[in-house]
Amino acid sequence: MTLTQLNILKILIETESFTKSAEALYITQSGVSHSIASLEDELEIKLVKTNKRTVSLTEAGEKVYIAAKDILTGIDRLKEEISALKNLRTGNLKIGCFQSVSVRILPGILKEFKRKYPGIEVSWFEGTDLEVTDWLLKGAVDIGFVVLPAEGLETVPLLEDKMFGVFPEKHPICSRKSIGIKELAAEQLITFKGSSCGMLITSNLMRLIKDANEIKHIEARNIGTIVEMIREGIGVAVIPELAIPLNYNGICSVPIRPEIKREIALAAHSFNNLSLSARAFVEITEKFIEKFKAVPSKNSIF
Repeated sequence: MTLTQLNILKILIETESFTKSAEALYITQSGVSHSIASLEDELEIKLVKTNKRTVSLTEAGEKVYIAAKDILTGIDRLKEEISALKNLRTGNLKIGCFQSVSVRILPGILKEFKRKYPGIEVSWFEGTDLEVTDWLLKGAVDIGFVVLPAEGLETVPLLEDKMFGVFPEKHPICSRKSIGIKELAAEQLITFKGSSCGMLITSNLMRLIKDANEIKHIEARNIGTIVEMIREGIGVAVIPELAIPLNYNGICSVPIRPEIKREIALAAHSFNNLSLSARAFVEITEKFIEKFKAVPSKNSIF
């Protein structure tokens, strides 16, 4: 039994004529007759009664006809749903991101994504970059922003994010054009807790300083908390450029030399197996990042 056979039966009963059904289906009249006969042979029961002028159904034919209509209607509905999905009129997308991406990058991407695909329901979850990596590995989110390397995931590099020393605005270093990372060992350092950024700064300092006990640091999770602590003179920090507030009084940022960078990427278990909505998000993100990188950095000394 095939969908073609069921459709021919449906059209035959609706037109009540082998000739008219053949014309509607663009096949020969003998083709219609052969299809009905094959279906009856397979089911081992008569489905259609015919005379010179009319076509009608047997009791078994009535049951098959009703089922055929339901099956064919379901197939049409399925095709419409698949078509809608291909055109991204409906769907769901879960995104993982860390705070600086949430503030500086994600809003612009989501604005464009929602403009193009208003029917896609988007949820995003914010944590540290290490938490986002864990969410991706566990399948809690479809796609996420991570800091490379991200073991166990496929990635698409997006941009490099330079590190800056951030100080209270009256700190003597604010008047300088750059600062060496080793100089920060003498400061009360505030680092990002549970993130690769904090680990990156600590590892760079460890390579330069023999005694780890010389590094004085406290940890905080929130960018706003760290900036407020700096502004109040509690300590200084090394902060990625994306994480530094664009408009904030009471602090200054100074480039670190030689440069220390982190590389931000999109990550997923497998880009080949991404949903259509996730693939669309990747495409929009890559285009947005190209425009974003073309804009001159606003990070100078505050």
